[in-house]
Amino acid sequence: MDFSAVTKPVERLLATAQNGLEVLRYGGLETGSVPSPFQIIQSVPMYRLRRYFPPDVRPGAQDPRPPVLMVHPMMMSADMWDVTRDDGAVGILHAAGIDPG
Repeated sequence: MDFSAVTKPVERLLATAQNGLEVLRYGGLETGSVPSPFQIIQSVPMYRLRRYFPPDVRPGAQDPRPPVLMVHPMMMSADMWDVTRDDGAVGILHAAGIDPG
C-alpha cells in the first residue's frame, strides 16, 4: 500500500510548523541589516531609476565617479542588487571604488 498521499502532506505540515517555531524562537526575520543609501532619479509607471550612494554635491567634494548601470531581470525586484549594504552587489562595488549608480 502506498501511504505517500497521506505522509507527504503531514511531513510538509510538520516542516512548516518547525520553520514557524524557529522564526519565533530566534526573534523573527529581522536581521538588523540596512540597505545602501539611494535616491530615486526618475520615476515613471514602468520603472524607477535609483542612484546608489548619491554623489556629495557640497563644495570641495570629490567629483562623482562614472556610474555603472545595473539592470535586473523583469521577474526580479531591483532590491536584488542591495540585499545588505555589506554583502549586496551595490555595497561590494562601492567598497571597490566603483559607483553602482
